[in-house]
Amino acid sequence: MEIRPCNITMADYHHTAGNEKNAEEIRQEHMGLPNYWGDIGYNLVVLTDGTIEWGRDIKYSGAHDPGPAPDGSGYTMNQRAFAIVCIGNFDEKEMSEAQYQGLLKSALWAHDKFKLSLGDHHRHKDQYATKCPGDKFPWGRLMSNLKKEVEGDDEKVLLENVVVYYTAKDQSSADLYADEFKCLMTCRNGAATTLPEAMAARRLFNIGGPKLGHPNEIYLSGEKAKHTAKNAADWLVANTI
Repeated sequence: MEIRPCNITMADYHHTAGNEKNAEEIRQEHMGLPNYWGDIGYNLVVLTDGTIEWGRDIKYSGAHDPGPAPDGSGYTMNQRAFAIVCIGNFDEKEMSEAQYQGLLKSALWAHDKFKLSLGDHHRHKDQYATKCPGDKFPWGRLMSNLKKEVEGDDEKVLLENVVVYYTAKDQSSADLYADEFKCLMTCRNGAATTLPEAMAARRLFNIGGPKLGHPNEIYLSGEKAKHTAKNAADWLVANTI
């Protein structure tokens, strides 16, 4: 295995797209045919129950993402990034709450350990031609929670965009927007109002429920959650590339 030739300055997120039980099963897959790698390719593994297991030692380059690191250094993501993988196929299913909490803990640990900024967190598909970590991977929620934990509830930040969704039934639609605009999202749990920080944003995407009265509100509600989802999807198609 290659000794890592540079400092870790990023985190890279993956799914296994399989049904492995733990890090050791993934290790055996990676070290066997057809790979014959020296070890598991990832640094941290989040099991389906939220348990976090250690993978490859960080002194070695990873084997998870050969795409170029976006910092212009000439290094690959294998060399530059700390790799976090969640067991499961998130093209096919939603992540459990227990596993999500393990993912969030892993992201926070990497953020603090390697002194990352929010922009240093990437998905495998951001740098390489793949769907990993899957369309149902909770990227928008993760970035929202990570930002909240890192910056603190009391820090007043003028947000460019914010996504507000009405109930848990609207979260999958909200994730699309948080993913597209790389912005915070919050649930109002059926309430008629939302957080003051959301109302202070330059633009607010309101997904589900009644209007909020924001001066630059993109209102994407419907009679039922499925109608809201269609309105949300249609707006993205019509207004983004």
